Amino acid sequence: MKTYTAKAGDRLDLIFASNYSNEYKERYAEFLYSNIEFIGVDVFEGGELINLPNFETPTNPNTGIWS
Repeated sequence: MKTYTAKAGDRLDLIFASNYSNEYKERYAEFLYSNIEFIGVDVFEGGELINLPNFETPTNPNTGIWS
C-alpha cells in the first residue's frame, strides 16, 4: 500500500479522484475504510499520511478477447 502526504486544503474525495482513474469509483468505500481515522476530517491541515490501497485493475466480463 502506498501513502500520500496530504497538503493543506486537501479532502479525501479529491485525493481519491487524483490518484485513481474513474474505473475505480466503486472502490471509494474501500479507500475510505483504509483511512477510517480521517472520516470526520473535512479539510486536511497538511502533513497527514493517507493510505492509497492497491486495487486490482477492474475487468469487464462482457469484453471479449478481441476487444
